[in-house]
Amino acid sequence: MTAPGSCLPPAPGCHCFALLCFALLPPSLLRRQLPGAVLLAAFRGAMTEVKREVFGQMPPEQGGGVVEKFTLKSDSLKVEILSLGCIIAALEVKGRDGKFTDVVLGFDTLEGYTRKHPFFGAVVGRVANRIAKGRFTLEGKDYQLFINNGPNSLHGGAKGFDKGSGDIYDHEISIEADSYLPVDDTKIPTGEVAAVQGTGFDLRQPVELGKQLRSFHLDGFDHNFCLRQAGARRLAARARHPPTGRALEVHTTQPGIQFYTGNNLDGSLKGKGAATYPKHSAFCLETQGWPDAVNKPHFPSTLLRPGEEYNHTTWLLFSSA
Repeated sequence: MTAPGSCLPPAPGCHCFALLCFALLPPSLLRRQLPGAVLLAAFRGAMTEVKREVFGQMPPEQGGGVVEKFTLKSDSLKVEILSLGCIIAALEVKGRDGKFTDVVLGFDTLEGYTRKHPFFGAVVGRVANRIAKGRFTLEGKDYQLFINNGPNSLHGGAKGFDKGSGDIYDHEISIEADSYLPVDDTKIPTGEVAAVQGTGFDLRQPVELGKQLRSFHLDGFDHNFCLRQAGARRLAARARHPPTGRALEVHTTQPGIQFYTGNNLDGSLKGKGAATYPKHSAFCLETQGWPDAVNKPHFPSTLLRPGEEYNHTTWLLFSSA
């Protein structure tokens, strides 16, 4: 992704990402204008269709105006993007049977996206992930941000960029990280950079997610994994659903990736096709700077100063076999 320009005024930093909640299994078994962030997906094959249509009308109290949906399609992939926050409303990929299936959580109508929801399909920022107590100090000046996640600020607060039944247990996951960030009970990193070796966070080789959670008595993942060789494009993570053959590779230039397993979904939301989204019904692989870096000087810096350029790219490569 690229995100030129300043972030938190006057100069605090930005590490934006597209938050897609994936479930590579079929739904029967079953996260605007670009604000300076562009997600690149891998279209294998020639683009065969580009379509633009009206998706809905914003309510007057939210500024009114028409929200459009843009559909891009190739021989192997179709993506639907809303002009509201560059939301990824649908992402359809082929399984080994050649059939397209939507693999992201979301809603059929605009109303679902304008209500409170878990950032389905969102491009978030100005700062992705959490900032402890919504506070930081920069060049001697204290800043207080909007609190929207327990005692912390999450994904840009109240006005960030963004404004099915089944489970993920049979998915295979691997993450190219030798260390991760332990968190406190409010999900803020403690400051420790811990080795994954010998822990449930060692995902360097593919693991079946359900077995990994059970073996290490984990309720789920919501942690930043510290990637190798920050700044250059490299493989960050793989996900595979053996029953359908669908697979996803995430490549990025970012220094971290948050692996989140839908721990806070509770079945109360009705999504696309009237699907319910219970706990662990999808996962997120969120490329990012390290959370709360603005308060932890030994983390890679997320500050963007005047005259500097923010330029990161994330690639999502889908395949089936």
